[in-house]
Amino acid sequence: MTKLTCLILIFISLLNVNALIFDRWRVIKPQCRVWDKIAAEMKTAFGGKSCNALATSAIRLSFHDAGTHNQCGSDGSIMIFPVELENANNLQFAKITSFLRSIQNKYPTEGFADIIQFAGILATVLCPGGPKIKFVAGRADATEANDASLLPGLFDTSEKLLKDFDRMGFTPTDLVALLGAHSCGRGTDFIFLPFDQTENKIDSRFYAEVLDEDGPRPGTQRLPSDENVSKDPVTHGTWVKFSQRPLAFKAAYRVKKKKYL
Repeated sequence: MTKLTCLILIFISLLNVNALIFDRWRVIKPQCRVWDKIAAEMKTAFGGKSCNALATSAIRLSFHDAGTHNQCGSDGSIMIFPVELENANNLQFAKITSFLRSIQNKYPTEGFADIIQFAGILATVLCPGGPKIKFVAGRADATEANDASLLPGLFDTSEKLLKDFDRMGFTPTDLVALLGAHSCGRGTDFIFLPFDQTENKIDSRFYAEVLDEDGPRPGTQRLPSDENVSKDPVTHGTWVKFSQRPLAFKAAYRVKKKKYL
């Protein structure tokens, strides 16, 4: 596939979760219609608007595939080279990578990088509260493995996270916005609790709960890395802003998630 072969605006109708709105360019590109079929299969697997565990795993995978670069961008390496999945941060992805591999086997004209990012975007839109995000197909798949040790860690200091995201071209505000993906997730190692009380929903409640000085709310857990960023003077103001202004968070997350891909 050549670069930028399909430009797709994913919008899931409240009346019909199969509905996809495409721009005029896509309509005249017959080879792009394969994404209709891929979207239908993914939507079923992701539980529609319920935002199930496979859907939230797809969101995380889209970040992990893109998070090992000096300038962010997905290249599918996490599914092409087994050594990346052996990294401790990536052991959680056995089910989602198995499912996406079956999709790629069925639609071999599409690369792993595009399939990973399409899955992450579709899951984001399906999850309650998720923003609309444009998807552009045409990424080049990796020819060699990336260094999975570059991925951010659960116990990272805010200084390390700021440095890691600066390496990928992101500002401190970008970092805070992208951490909002944790609002629909849960732990995958040892403690399988959600990160806020509105699990499987992308919203700004996550930010407010991390700021709670009484500790994690009942039935939830808090990542040390999230707490570190929330308290850092460089990022604290943005963290508070997103906790108080849900629309500001949603707008920032949409823009930064698209940039991350």
